[in-house]
Amino acid sequence: MLWRPWWAPSNAVSRILRKLAAYPLQNDLAAALREVGRIKRTLFIIEWILDAGIQRRAQIGLNKCEV
Repeated sequence: MLWRPWWAPSNAVSRILRKLAAYPLQNDLAAALREVGRIKRTLFIIEWILDAGIQRRAQIGLNKCEV
């Protein structure tokens, strides 16, 4: 496996937040990244509620696993 830098997209956000959470004082960057994550999650939930196609595709995927 090729070496990836710590900021590579595959593990960027969770790894950065883990590193920032290790600091004893509340870090402004960590707080900002948490807020961005909350905003993204909220926008996804709104999109999920409004788009029946996303819900249908998820249900089809779940049904495949149950067969």
